[in-house]
Amino acid sequence: MKEQLTHLIENEREEDLIPFLRSLDPKQRKSLVPHVKKLNKEYLEYKSVTLDNKTTFTSIATTSQRQMLGIASFVLFNLSEFERSWAASQVLEKETLARISHWYCPPWFSDFINKYGEAEYTPYFISYEWVMELTEQGYLVPAKNLLAKLLPQAIFERNGNEWSYRPENLLLREVTLREHIWYLFEMESGINWSDRYLNFSKNSASEKTGWIEAFTTMSNQGKINRERLLKETLAATNRNFNKTLSGWFAELFIKLNPTREELLALQRDLLHVFNSPHSKVVNMSLKYLKTLAAEQAFYLDAFLESAPLLLTSETKGVVASTLMILDTLARKNKDKANSISQAVCQAFIQPDDAIQSRAAKLVQQYGDPADAAVREAVATYYDSLFVNARNLLQDLVSTSAMSETSLPGLSEDVVHEPILGTENQIESVQTFDELVYLASQAFDNNQPYHFDLLSAALVDLQHEIRGENISKLEPAFQRAYKLLLSDWQSNMGYLEHMLATFFVNYAYMLHENYPEETQSLADMHNKYMKEDQENKERGSFYNLRLFSFEAWKTHTENPVYEPHKQILLTVKEKLKQGDSLPLLSTPTHAPGWIAPTVLVNRLARYAAAGKKPATMDLQVAISRCALENAAEALAAAKELPGEYGRLFQFLLQPDVLPNSPFGTPAAWTSAALSKTPKQLHPTILASSNSQLPLQYLTGQFEWQALLETYTYKKYDYATQQELQQQDTRKVLRVHFEQAKSKQHETGLKGKLIKLLPLQKRSSPLVYEFLILKVNHLDAEHNDIQRLLMLTPNNPEPLLAQVIGHCLTYPSFWSEADRKMVLASISTLQELWQHFGTTAHLFVATCMLSSDKTIRAFAAEIWIKGVSDETIQSELIGEIIGLQEQIEFAPLKRFTDLIISNMFQVSGKHNAKLKELITALLLQLPDEPIKHQKKLLELYLEVVSLNKSAADKDLAPKLEAWKHSPALRITVNRILQLLPVGKNTLLKA
Repeated sequence: MKEQLTHLIENEREEDLIPFLRSLDPKQRKSLVPHVKKLNKEYLEYKSVTLDNKTTFTSIATTSQRQMLGIASFVLFNLSEFERSWAASQVLEKETLARISHWYCPPWFSDFINKYGEAEYTPYFISYEWVMELTEQGYLVPAKNLLAKLLPQAIFERNGNEWSYRPENLLLREVTLREHIWYLFEMESGINWSDRYLNFSKNSASEKTGWIEAFTTMSNQGKINRERLLKETLAATNRNFNKTLSGWFAELFIKLNPTREELLALQRDLLHVFNSPHSKVVNMSLKYLKTLAAEQAFYLDAFLESAPLLLTSETKGVVASTLMILDTLARKNKDKANSISQAVCQAFIQPDDAIQSRAAKLVQQYGDPADAAVREAVATYYDSLFVNARNLLQDLVSTSAMSETSLPGLSEDVVHEPILGTENQIESVQTFDELVYLASQAFDNNQPYHFDLLSAALVDLQHEIRGENISKLEPAFQRAYKLLLSDWQSNMGYLEHMLATFFVNYAYMLHENYPEETQSLADMHNKYMKEDQENKERGSFYNLRLFSFEAWKTHTENPVYEPHKQILLTVKEKLKQGDSLPLLSTPTHAPGWIAPTVLVNRLARYAAAGKKPATMDLQVAISRCALENAAEALAAAKELPGEYGRLFQFLLQPDVLPNSPFGTPAAWTSAALSKTPKQLHPTILASSNSQLPLQYLTGQFEWQALLETYTYKKYDYATQQELQQQDTRKVLRVHFEQAKSKQHETGLKGKLIKLLPLQKRSSPLVYEFLILKVNHLDAEHNDIQRLLMLTPNNPEPLLAQVIGHCLTYPSFWSEADRKMVLASISTLQELWQHFGTTAHLFVATCMLSSDKTIRAFAAEIWIKGVSDETIQSELIGEIIGLQEQIEFAPLKRFTDLIISNMFQVSGKHNAKLKELITALLLQLPDEPIKHQKKLLELYLEVVSLNKSAADKDLAPKLEAWKHSPALRITVNRILQLLPVGKNTLLKA
């Protein structure tokens, strides 16, 4: 039988296939299943084929062979086998299926077809008409979601390249309008875009087409139950459909044009719409309820129950419409005025002066000042009120309530959170079992310090990694091999790839040292080496993934990974030499700090052994050293012999100057850059022999926000050519190019540099590698936290690179850029201390980010920085102002951030917020920019809350802005708060 079937397929004898299949009994059919699977793989599987140096993916089957294999699979396979086969799409076409179904239909056919109701892709030939024909023939019991998915196309017919509108198709079967049509309101479908890409014929194009037209016509003609149609339409807006589909049903309801009587009957349904997550449909419901609010039959109590949900909405239009309805209700129902006033108070949670003022006027107008419930409701929100609302409601709030809700004042103590604490202390790996457990998860990027912990543990416990213990590490070794040969995972960075490559090399090293005890490791290595080679032979684009660790690099040869590689090379050398002296750079506290006492003690072990640590390991260790609680470490450092004693006394004491000679200049440079302020003395720079410009060490690059002219290519269909076009764009440029000039010395000095012996550069600075050499980011966002933790006391050189690559434009160029900035800002929040201009530039630019989460992280850094006095609010404001001179990003992003995250945190924060906004306003042009009014309103609020004067330096700007009609009122109110002599007007 196998040979017969193979012969039929090879010779494309379609006419003989079905008689052959019909002749088989159940046992024979079952026996042929493995053979058909083999034929499917041979004929239908896509493989890479290289011809004339061009590689394509194709299968060897002809059209006839595809169809024959599809028929054979349909008849012989069970459901799971058929779903996994390549043949499914070959047999379901109407003509092909008709040749089989009259004599055989598998019991799983309905289940298979119904699964297309959930699938993203549905073959074009599966249509509502096709499904109904099979249903009427008894072959299929269609599911609701399948019918809902297919029905939207039922009113459109295709003729060649043109489509026609055929709503009469809905009348072909009685069940369509009686039952199936309502599934469109229950199940998510594509009804809203069913005609989007259709090219209609001239006759159809001149008519109104689409489902909304079909529903309104059938409703007007009485062919569909109008009452049910209205109810189902409203229900569909609130069924957790996507935003566009829900909005489409709202549009349908509007087009149905319900009468006042119908709306009164639908009040419950309209109120249920408020639970929808989509503002468009909520606004639609409010629009109709607004027309009913004055009616005696209006459901007042039910609406008041929904008021909290509406008034706390993030959509201002929803809040404004709700307040309008409540105004009408309070005016028409005097007996309910206090209850309505209490409900209105929910609007005070909105951080918007216009909304709060409107709500306050309603409470002032309709609320009874003597009513305790009204007074309590107002007092609850008093702390969040803007000045206008406070002034309107002052008669409703007692003096004691005002004092109880006031914010902490300016005299708060400065609280510095310690870097080193018991809660963030990292448990070191002490036993072999702990090493096995760590190795099992070190490639998952669960913690930023796992990379370092595993490296250190291999050194510390190397004398236990022998004999039967090696076999316990086999799952981790296998994990490393699989990681290298598998597809790239979303949480995987290049550091995981580097660590896996190192671990695979370590496995081979163990086999060389213990060949008899590690034969299983050798077998594992050979197995994966063979798989790697086979993958290479299958595809010309494939690069071998198993190689020596020394050859590891990224595809762009990105230097930023070199420090981690150098440390792993140090580990490899220690393992070769049997050197158990510890790595210096292993963190003791999350996310990557080292306690100074521990670091000095580690270094003391090297001194006692008469050995020098690896320079990169020492540099990273110094850069990670937490410069707090250093008394014990300082005492121990004074016991260190020679240069190391002088080095650590310089590092751990703020006012101590470097003391030459500098035998390890790279370490002295790292120490100088770790201190605050940075103490990079000329003597250290000279001894380091580094050609790096100073900016690359400190991270303090010049930057500029500007309108930049650029050219791009645009295809001209008339001339059928690509033409050069010019345009302008807003960009943020970090000037790295200025730094390159120092690398190209001329004259005698340049010749001497070229003649320097190579050993002079044998110990490069860690900062020489903190450069992102890449045009487009991909997996770097999974590494950036660990890269920043190479130099946590001085992250700005790398932050400048992130700014230059990811924050050039107002919106992110790619998702990888967004993830990179998000990972960087979240890491910076953990590291924040007294940093320089570049760190402030990064935070300020993140405050203007298009990503809400990134903005929130930036605000949290500001809040923490104000609390412990480590951030310069004026500098943040100045940077944002310089960027907004060209309106680099919408100012609304920043004003929204102030309202949601930075306003009314404390009295101290309000004072610093005033400094920030003042500095920002001073940088803005005399011609107002978009959304400036909101910023001025916030400034007015902060000045009033602080009971302070407006900054006198703003006077010229305010005089220029008051000529703008949109700003005049707000500017004049601020002008009244400018200091006049010794007196200051404090009334807004």
